Amino acid sequence: KKAEGWVGQPDEHVVGERFSPACYIAEAMPASLYLAWKYHEDFVGGLVANANVGGDNCHRGVVVGAILGLACGVPAEWSGALRVPPPR
Repeated sequence: KKAEGWVGQPDEHVVGERFSPACYIAEAMPASLYLAWKYHEDFVGGLVANANVGGDNCHRGVVVGAILGLACGVPAEWSGALRVPPPR
């Protein structure tokens, strides 16, 4: 419930002030879960928001991307350029 009040705030503020942009799991996992929750219907928006927050965005991106990919599916324009695209 507390996170619902954070949705209107900039992601940089929430991740940077409420959690931490650091790579340590104690900070990275809650920040990853928050971004996945906030962008649960927007795969691209969630990954772009994660990248824009800065800090250790590559490790958070693995978690955010996996959760949002499962929830939303990976857009064809993102997976179609892979050497071996995933089965549809």
